[in-house]
Amino acid sequence: MKIIRLFFCLVLVAFLAACGDDDVNPSDLRLTEGYLVYGANEDGTTIFVRYFDEIPSGTVDLSQGQAFQNFFLVDVFDGAFWTQQVNAENGFSKMGVDGNGVIVEEGVLPTTGANAFVLRIRDSNTGVFIDPNDLTQVRVFDPQTLSVTGNIDLSGAALFDERQAPELGVSSAVIRNDDVFVSYAGGTGPLLDNFTLVRGSISGGNLGNQLNSTTGPTFTFNPLHRLADEQGNLYVHHTGNLTPVLFGGNTGGVLRIPAGSSEFDANYDFRVTTDPSLLLQSMRAFSYYQNGIAYAHIGIETPQEVVDILISVGGNPADLSQEQIDQILLLLNTSANAAWVELDLTAQTVRVLPGLPRINPFAATNAYWIDNVPHFPIVNPIDNINAVYKYDPATGESSKVFDVTGATVTAIVDLSANNNR
Repeated sequence: MKIIRLFFCLVLVAFLAACGDDDVNPSDLRLTEGYLVYGANEDGTTIFVRYFDEIPSGTVDLSQGQAFQNFFLVDVFDGAFWTQQVNAENGFSKMGVDGNGVIVEEGVLPTTGANAFVLRIRDSNTGVFIDPNDLTQVRVFDPQTLSVTGNIDLSGAALFDERQAPELGVSSAVIRNDDVFVSYAGGTGPLLDNFTLVRGSISGGNLGNQLNSTTGPTFTFNPLHRLADEQGNLYVHHTGNLTPVLFGGNTGGVLRIPAGSSEFDANYDFRVTTDPSLLLQSMRAFSYYQNGIAYAHIGIETPQEVVDILISVGGNPADLSQEQIDQILLLLNTSANAAWVELDLTAQTVRVLPGLPRINPFAATNAYWIDNVPHFPIVNPIDNINAVYKYDPATGESSKVFDVTGATVTAIVDLSANNNR
């Protein structure tokens, strides 16, 4: 009898275990490892996104991925990734990859204003975002429940007494411990020769201080940039003016907010250029690596056609006609005269990374980190390049990871790398 009872108990245990496995629906799971590759179709109306459980190789056809109206990625945390709403409505989409490898929308964080893109996640329980309809307020929210849990009132900053939207433009934000720094572009007109950071406290909900800079315009704190070093120093990059040699203004550069401080380091202003005579000295991307080394995307060459136009007026930019200026801007905007470079933030030196193709200086690009190795989506229509490359800091060598067809590649994202770190 005991043997029979034991037999039936074993059968019951096996049955319950089998039922437990069946009750786990892969659609209810979120994968926290794997990689997203995405890019836009030719006219930019559709974003194709593909999930891979391993880094792909060979050729990736993005047109075989899932299609979205919008997919502007702003942060990654706990395997969830945050974008502007994928149906192009107001607010943010919280996205994930389910157990079947399908990209799904897990929830929506609404805003009243359109084109919201400022959102940062600090940890599993805390994030911040800005509604475009009120740039003076930073909302604090819970990334798990999507509920707003607090508010940081920055309206007391002197900046808002001087300028209002649309003249006042918010660029992005970065979190360091309890502080959030919000970047606002300054002024109007072609130069935009200053920017302002406003600091607030997440726990206190109050204004901290305003940091003013007159070194150049900024797209600083672009989504997924790595900005803090091992000691907690925060590096703030600014793009520089379009063509300082032609129109005046500043070259692209890097400022520093030291650890434990809420002010710019008055002794640190790293102007990033390989040649002070270059027409285009802008910096579109910046990402910190380690040991005082960072990587940036900057203009490094002046196209020969532009040089020829300058020679035709005796080398004096003041003698250029408007037609010649327009021609120069078109040439700069369509040529591949920028590159990824290594920045030594201590020695303040610039070195072009070997083995990477040249790219357009206005490309909306970034460094995407996988196992602490930077990966670069590189698009160069002149040389028919649409691919992801990587640079290995340990070997000092670059290599192609995979080619892309079906869309213009924008990014490769590691779901396990919170905040692209």
